[in-house]
Amino acid sequence: MATVKEGPEALWLRVGDVAAVLGVSANTVRRWTDVGRIASHRSPGGHRRYLAEDVHALLSELEGDGIAQPGDFAELRRQSQDVRALLHASSDLVSLLAGRPGDVPAEAARSLCRLTGAPRCDLYLVEGDELRLAASVEDDELDPGRPGAVWPIGDWIPVDGDPAAAGLLCVRADDARLTPRARQAMRRRGCRSLAWAPLIAQGAFAGALELSDAGDRDFSQHAEALETLARICGEALAVQRAMGELAHRDRTMRELVDFSKEVAQTHDFDRFVLRFAQRLLTAAGAECVDVWRVGGGVIRLAVSCTREGASPELREKILDTARYPSLERTLLDHTPLLIRDLRDERLGQAERDVMGRWGFASSLTMPLVAGGELVGLVDLYDDDERDWEADLEFLTGAGQLVAGVFDSTALVDESRTIDRLRGELVALGADLAAAEEPGDIAERAAARLRV
Repeated sequence: MATVKEGPEALWLRVGDVAAVLGVSANTVRRWTDVGRIASHRSPGGHRRYLAEDVHALLSELEGDGIAQPGDFAELRRQSQDVRALLHASSDLVSLLAGRPGDVPAEAARSLCRLTGAPRCDLYLVEGDELRLAASVEDDELDPGRPGAVWPIGDWIPVDGDPAAAGLLCVRADDARLTPRARQAMRRRGCRSLAWAPLIAQGAFAGALELSDAGDRDFSQHAEALETLARICGEALAVQRAMGELAHRDRTMRELVDFSKEVAQTHDFDRFVLRFAQRLLTAAGAECVDVWRVGGGVIRLAVSCTREGASPELREKILDTARYPSLERTLLDHTPLLIRDLRDERLGQAERDVMGRWGFASSLTMPLVAGGELVGLVDLYDDDERDWEADLEFLTGAGQLVAGVFDSTALVDESRTIDRLRGELVALGADLAAAEEPGDIAERAAARLRV
């Protein structure tokens, strides 16, 4: 490729060389020549030739005035600037991922406003069945008053079907292909132009990044910027979740270590089981914890504890397993039972009625097993629908620690019962030996049996 050189020595360039220097197409060079924008000369063979100094003068003009020029050069230069700005913004956001992933969404919204010139950019995060506005930027400034507002996902998103599979949407109010859902979304936002991109974290719909304008604007030219920053936001959410899981695991391990020390020092079972229930309330964030003991084929309530305290009047209540069909597998193969909501098909109507009467929407039942035998059950309840998977590791570990205490207590109780019965038999034998009449023997035996 030829280059432009300044100086008195004439340097002739061909059409292709001029196009390469100016960053435009060869046809644009010919068109500019025809309208007199740049002078050309003919070679002895009749081909167009250009003086390098004329090309240099035009290049300086194009670079200096900043005004869009006819042809391809101004558009190419704008695209180049957009790409550089997007790369710079993306690099800044990626740098935040490792140290401060929580800052990425707000910075992405601010960067998108700068890149596109859009007056507003909003970022939403999924919370259950709702979208929460997590960051809002207007005229390049974060708006602290708007975040926190929530809308049902089905009512707020501008796309039909699965939002994770919908992809990027760029629409305007006068678009003939506008769907009723998109039109309703624009009306609710009070805008005439909307660009919307889903945030995908760990393969699932996690939120949305959107641009809006009260005027008529074609956001499709900024599709690459919106999709790129949406992908980065999705990665930031995934990193945040991973960091949250690691923190939860670390907290779980500390809880288990502390609890193992408490188990080792246990002497008073009733006090221990109350402390165990209280610890589970705090660690799992449950609303109620019931701890049951298994002995002699009967399941009895050892303690029922809520955030307000224990309910001693419920102690020794016997669990009627026939009313709770969902427990069948847990009792047989000692598998934890996770109920995320009252729609769970494993629940019987009686179970739904009881949970509804107490105001519970989800539960987890953890079997306590020692030596392959069921020695107890732990029920945790929550007022809200809940996925208990995140708590399963801690509860499993805690259950393994306390199962031995339940088993030891059961053995001690059984030993005491045997000792008591042995004493009763010895006393009965002494009474019978001292009796002189058959009627007296029968009367003393009956008195002992009543005791």
